[in-house]
This record gives sequence, structure tokens and C-alpha cells, in this order.
Amino acid sequence: MRRSRILIADDHIQLAELCQTFPYDEFEVVGIVSDGCDLIYAALELNADVIVVDISTPALNGFDAAREVKKRLPTVKVIFLHMRDDAEIVAEAFRRGASGYLLKTCAASEVVTAIRSVLQGDTYLSPTLSKAGCGG
Repeated sequence: MRRSRILIADDHIQLAELCQTFPYDEFEVVGIVSDGCDLIYAALELNADVIVVDISTPALNGFDAAREVKKRLPTVKVIFLHMRDDAEIVAEAFRRGASGYLLKTCAASEVVTAIRSVLQGDTYLSPTLSKAGCGG
């Protein structure tokens, strides 16, 4: 069975470390980049199924980088990560083509749940955000 290909874009080591806990029989982390410009190049080169991207990436923010990737690879699923649970930011993420939105404080198990959900064609919004009224 083919493993789903995951690309990570975050300038903090914590997310890269979190990726080490992903189920290896199900997911293949094909790349980890630290800024939005590198995300665009890596996405085009690595053919990921899902991109998990921090909104606040350096060089080019995650919103703009993901928008560029979605233009070129419309079927790729994008899950945005951010520190804030601001309803406007969440709404903007979904306007820009997000399949999911997570807080950076979430557990590794929630990242895996979100990836599984978007791969099945669903959208994912952290339950913490849903309770706070940040619907997408």
C-alpha cells in the first residue's frame, strides 16, 4: 500500500520532531522546509499529498506560499498551523484553500487525525477552535 506523502513547512524544530511520531506504515514525510519560498520549490519537486504549513513562515508567509502551491498543484491538501485561535485568521485560511487548520499547541495525534481527515476529502478544524467559535 502506498504511503501518503507529507511535506512540512515550519521554521521551528518542534514540528519536525513531531513528525518523528507519525505512523511510518501510513505516512512518508518527504520533506521539511523552514520558509515559504522553499515550500513552493519543495512542493513542486516532491509531489506531496498533504502540506502542513505554519502561517508565519519566514521569507514568504504560509498563506502566500500555499496559495502559489495550490495554483500549480490544485489537488494537494493544505493544513495550516498557527499559534492564534483568531476567527478571522481561521476564515482566511479556508478562503485560501485550506483543508484543515490546527493550533501549533496541538498534540501529534491531532496532526495525524487532521491528515487522515483531509486525505479522505473532509475538512478538519481543531475541536478547540470549534468550541471557541472559529468555524471555517
